[in-house]
Amino acid sequence: MARYPQRPLSLYVHIPFCHKLCYFCGCNKIVTRQQHKADQYLDVLEQEIIHRAPLFATRQVKQLHWGGGTPTYLNKAQISRLMDLLAQPFSFQRGSRDLH
Repeated sequence: MARYPQRPLSLYVHIPFCHKLCYFCGCNKIVTRQQHKADQYLDVLEQEIIHRAPLFATRQVKQLHWGGGTPTYLNKAQISRLMDLLAQPFSFQRGSRDLH
């Protein structure tokens, strides 16, 4: 981290939730239909961001990746909350938050 203080970051956010189990999946996942579990996960993720973000304070985010589980398991309010959690401590390069 200190070796490359200006090198841009690529962030990965793991969303471990799925509504159903896919027989072929080897991902770290939690199969549940209890949407409130995602809110609890975001509470813990918020604390992780608070503790880790200062380590990267001088670096801009070039890429943001979501994986899972099923990232679209999150509802609109949860997605908005997650983006707000990331936007507070991190500086994003132009275009790095585009959806593809």
